[in-house]
Amino acid sequence: MINILTSIAQTILSLNGWPVYVVVALLAFGESAIFLGAVLPGETAMVVAGVLAARGNISLPVIIAICATAAVLGDQVGYFIGRRFGPGLQRSRPGRRVGERRWIQAQDAVTRHGAWAVAGGRWVAVLRALVPTVAGAVTMPYRRFLLANALGGSAWAAGAILVGYFAGGSVSTAQDLLGRTSLIGLILVTIVVAVTVLQRLRRKGSCRGNKSGSRDRRSTSTNAPPTGAPTANEPPTTEQEEWAPATSTRMTM
Repeated sequence: MINILTSIAQTILSLNGWPVYVVVALLAFGESAIFLGAVLPGETAMVVAGVLAARGNISLPVIIAICATAAVLGDQVGYFIGRRFGPGLQRSRPGRRVGERRWIQAQDAVTRHGAWAVAGGRWVAVLRALVPTVAGAVTMPYRRFLLANALGGSAWAAGAILVGYFAGGSVSTAQDLLGRTSLIGLILVTIVVAVTVLQRLRRKGSCRGNKSGSRDRRSTSTNAPPTGAPTANEPPTTEQEEWAPATSTRMTM
């Protein structure tokens, strides 16, 4: 696998101009679509593209825009394939090649974190390849998926390319920086997810407190005597005195 990555990197480094855009965009798209991320080094290709941009062979803004679009479109394809074929895709021949353990990892990430798994999973190879398909299979709302996909895909593409760009034209230095950047990205995503979960738990707790308080107020108002009714120590009003003889007269008759 390392030899394949090295060969692809050397091939991209030998290119110049528009062929770089085409090759890198196809690899970024393929790594995000279906489960091709297990065999296509799209992330490595984008790092190499960043190195070429630093050398002046290609335009940095153009390659970022192209790769971000390709990454987002790749996840879109994976989502709709998962929506079309559902969980049965895991039992297909390509799905069995992925391995049950990887499917479980992706399913657990989507179940636990939802759209955050789509955005943050970009920085983990297994999740990057499988989370879009799993999100479609479990019928995650499309708008939620689209927003997370756009944010995650754009950040991932820009981050990988900028790592190569600021690596001083060295592919090995860029790959080392990419590993550190991926770790930092995962830590940041984990912190954001933890803060979001805590905020939701606090909101639920406050809602339950408000509901219990409203129930107490309703029960207090229900047990309170009606307006105008005398209490045990309160003398009857004139109107009540007028009714008393009539009642006693009827009972005497």
